[in-house]
Parts: sequence; C-alpha cells; structure tokens
Amino acid sequence: MIVIPPEAAKAFMNDLRAYHVTKDKDKRTALAARQAEELTRQTRTRVTLAEVRELFQLMKRDANFDGS
Repeated sequence: MIVIPPEAAKAFMNDLRAYHVTKDKDKRTALAARQAEELTRQTRTRVTLAEVRELFQLMKRDANFDGS
C-alpha cells in the first residue's frame, strides 16, 4: 500500500483535473512530469511519466471524471 500525505494527494487531484481540462500537450506533459517526480519522492519508488499518464486516464475512466 502506498501512503501519500494529504497535501500531496490534494496536489495530485488538482493536477489530475488540470490535465483533463487542458488540451495543450506541453501543459499535460508538465503536469504528469510534476506528479511523476512527486510520487517518486513520496514513495521512494521510481514512477515514470507514462505511469502517471496511465493513472490519470484510469482515474478519469474509473471515477467517471469529466475534468470539470
């Protein structure tokens, strides 16, 4: 189980929302990269950009998240 501090979880959700709202590829990459770095730091396990993008997509689909 991964334990993420509340502040980091809130930042993750903010980036998740922003990721799905923007259509700008560079902004999406920056948001996912920031979370890859933060999750790597928090979990002390390497988290890749591709993994964060996949997680963002899964969370959108599974939570029926529309980005608004």
